[in-house]
Amino acid sequence: MVKAEFYCDWEGDDPDIFERDLKELIDWYSNVRIKRCLDGSSPVEYRLSRAA
Repeated sequence: MVKAEFYCDWEGDDPDIFERDLKELIDWYSNVRIKRCLDGSSPVEYRLSRAA
């Protein structure tokens, strides 16, 4: 699901740029963002800490 803020606020007209920006958002959301419920870790950091 795409966040409404991303879709509604995007002002470009090139579908390739939209796709690139969307991939960057998904990567950030899945790997970088910090979550309080994950002890202040990103999802990747949390998974790595649990795997060790």
